[in-house]
Amino acid sequence: MSIYHEKRKINPSEAREFIKNILKQNNYNVSLTAKILGISRHTVRRARDGDLNDYSRAPKKPKTKYNNKFRDLYQKMFISIYQKRIYLYMPITL
Repeated sequence: MSIYHEKRKINPSEAREFIKNILKQNNYNVSLTAKILGISRHTVRRARDGDLNDYSRAPKKPKTKYNNKFRDLYQKMFISIYQKRIYLYMPITL
């Protein structure tokens, strides 16, 4: 694990500031800074160009594969088939 990733776990803004300092010492050479820190050039560019806040890339609300009407219809159909003891080999998970 690189120094950047260890620092990022503790304080993300301090880790990005650390990258900016190393980048400045290397005359803003992105490739050399990435090699020294053991991170990708993309990470160095993000630290150089972006602000020091660490934004999550996870979606706020996960997208559902099916809308609720379809899910409800599927569940009703499955329950009615199950009550009649008709066995179909269909996946239950949505």
